[in-house]
Amino acid sequence: MPRLSIVHGKLAWRVYGLFLGSALVPVVLLAVLCLGMVGRELDRAAEHRLHADARSFGMGIVERLLLVESELRLRAAAGSTRESADAGPTTFVARDPGPALIGDAAWARIARGAAALLRGPGGSVRLAVPAPGGAAVAELTAHGIWGDLDRRLDQGVDAVVVDETGAALFAWPDAARTAGLAAAWSADPQAGPRTWTRDGAAQRAVAWPFLLGTLGGQRWTVLLSRSQDEIGAPVRAFRRVVPLLVVVVLGTVALLAAYHIERRLEPIGRLIGGASRVASGDFGARLDLRSGDEFEALGHAFNDMAAKLGAHFEQLERVNRETLNALSRAVDAKSPWTAGHSQRVTVLAEILAEDLGVPLRERAVLERAGLVHDVGKIGTPAAILDKPGKLTAEEYEQMKRHPDTGWGILAPVSSLADVLPIVRHHHERYDGRGYPDGLAGEAIPFGARILAVADVFDALASDRPYRAALPPTKVIEMIVEGRGTQFDPRVVDALLRVSGASASPEPPAASEPAATPVAATPEPAATPAAKEDACVPA
Repeated sequence: MPRLSIVHGKLAWRVYGLFLGSALVPVVLLAVLCLGMVGRELDRAAEHRLHADARSFGMGIVERLLLVESELRLRAAAGSTRESADAGPTTFVARDPGPALIGDAAWARIARGAAALLRGPGGSVRLAVPAPGGAAVAELTAHGIWGDLDRRLDQGVDAVVVDETGAALFAWPDAARTAGLAAAWSADPQAGPRTWTRDGAAQRAVAWPFLLGTLGGQRWTVLLSRSQDEIGAPVRAFRRVVPLLVVVVLGTVALLAAYHIERRLEPIGRLIGGASRVASGDFGARLDLRSGDEFEALGHAFNDMAAKLGAHFEQLERVNRETLNALSRAVDAKSPWTAGHSQRVTVLAEILAEDLGVPLRERAVLERAGLVHDVGKIGTPAAILDKPGKLTAEEYEQMKRHPDTGWGILAPVSSLADVLPIVRHHHERYDGRGYPDGLAGEAIPFGARILAVADVFDALASDRPYRAALPPTKVIEMIVEGRGTQFDPRVVDALLRVSGASASPEPPAASEPAATPVAATPEPAATPAAKEDACVPA
């Protein structure tokens, strides 16, 4: 039973294409949207992470400065500061320095009991706190301000801390690497996230300003920077993964679609196969479709149609057979000597065809041809058909016209088109000396060669006005004599098989010539027996 597969079925390909197209468009659109949205989200997440790192770093600085302030206040109150003494996170500079050293603004804060951040020589950072009798000033060491804050930074992140004048207070990993970052921020401190270039590579920078309210109100800013390539790495990885996911999804959809489409369209393939069987004449073809959908209903309708077509065809065949039988009886009734001839020839021809392995369809054609093979004798005068004596040359020529006449009678009937070659050529001889066209050997239709043997056998085995019926054994001997000359050897051998007779190693000499040929006529059938194609040895 044929199947409507993806490989061979046009409908399957059409449904498959529509299905994939319907799946491809939303999947691709979704993938594009995801690439854009997720890419932007990843980019914002990286920037947010950089902002969070800057805030954490800045808060760490504030905490460290407040811790150093508290420690310095305790030391100043205890009087433990000494000139140029190393005091851990601070180095003592002076005690009770006065306004000339720390400035009026800072001295005013000290007078109010507040601390003040100062800038010392070389850009150093100093912290002044109130002390008994005045103030204590200490220069903050790098460890005192920054401590281990650099550990809070992710690998690959550059950091700079600048004061409100834009001067760099701290640089990580070094001042030379971050000089461009500080310069980019100083050009426009109010701008948000920005990009700058270092060694030809784009960098993304963020700023987090913070106010040192309790230490003089100074405004410091933390600047963090990271390579744009590193920030975009997750986005690029996602963009590499998404097409692969799309391919995997579409591939899975394609395989599942192919499997399910083939299964769903299998009933169509079975319907096509059933229709082909019906078209070839197999009206017994039935389909057992149990799909539970419209295909099952279509299968039931197909079975009903095939049953009705079979019934109609049987009726037509019956009518056709009855018509052909009536026509053959009408032809045979023209002479009392040929009554039943066409039916007997047909039966013997079918037996021979079955022995020769002729397909059923061709045997049905041969059966119809046997019934009407002599229909052309309608145009042959009864005086010739029933003449008890020898035919004249003119009468013989008129007798030879009946195959062609039969062709002309049957040709307008389109349903009998397949029997016309057999009717026309059943008087051809295997050696090419027959009529009406003088065909020889394999050029003669095989059905006509079978019918020729059956026709001669019945003619010789039946009574005729010019002779009595010959015994079957004599008839077979005469047909064997014509093996390879008048008759196809294969058909003669089939006759021997079905009759149970055996052929002599050498064809026997004719013991009873049917007649003497008409003068100047090469055909050996120009005799009274020739009216029914009696076999005459060459």
